Amino acid sequence: MLSYLLIGQWLRFERLMLDWLCTYLFDW
Repeated sequence: MLSYLLIGQWLRFERLMLDWLCTYLFDW
């Protein structure tokens, strides 16, 4: 259960980083 929560948190963090990267790359 704990590992599942950690994986969910990591996936959400990775998705956030991807979203920030896309906005950073396509901003200029």
